[in-house]
Amino acid sequence: MHAELADRGVGRVVVTGLVTHGCVKATCLGGLELGYEVVLAKDGHSSYSKEAARLIEEWNRKLGEAGAQVVPASLMSLRN
Repeated sequence: MHAELADRGVGRVVVTGLVTHGCVKATCLGGLELGYEVVLAKDGHSSYSKEAARLIEEWNRKLGEAGAQVVPASLMSLRN
């Protein structure tokens, strides 16, 4: 996937999804490691866990500290 994105000149990935502490976390950290600008929809991911609210808050903070931009979905723009 990285090669295809690079071939298309993609420099920013916008992340949403399910399982905050699983694939959302892995996608954000992987994107940062590969040099992408990572934008995480602060209110655009969740978890099946009964601890979902706590996990979302915790990972928004941790991923922001790791370098992702954590932005409410209502404020996101896909334009440059």
